[in-house]
Amino acid sequence: MLHFVKVNYMKSEVDCWSTNDADEHLTHEDIGEAVYEWWDQGGEEDEVTVYGYKRREFPPEEDTSRYVLDLVLEWLDENHELGNPDAASEPTKRMEEAARVFAREIADEYHVWACELVETKRVKVADYLSSEDLSQDKVD
Repeated sequence: MLHFVKVNYMKSEVDCWSTNDADEHLTHEDIGEAVYEWWDQGGEEDEVTVYGYKRREFPPEEDTSRYVLDLVLEWLDENHELGNPDAASEPTKRMEEAARVFAREIADEYHVWACELVETKRVKVADYLSSEDLSQDKVD
């Protein structure tokens, strides 16, 4: 049973924690959860290195809307041969506004998965586990 100790630490820019600097499946939003998993899977040292990751930023709305609009116009011009063969179609103000609305909706609904390493530190295991955890047998 999980009994890790919540430590009051200053909130940082970290979204997820791991004790693995190459972790591809970041699930621990709390540093104590990462330390507990490391300890429960056989970690025996008094200290462990933890890695803090922050989710990458979604591209700016302006960049996203312009990219989407350019792709759609190119798709219509080239794939469906609807545009002027001598010049690319230019977006109208209404098209630009529609692309901005679309980009906002995508940004609101999209879950950014990719993270960047933003913090590395050594922590004392005992600061994040209860004495009850430290005295019981680990799960195999």
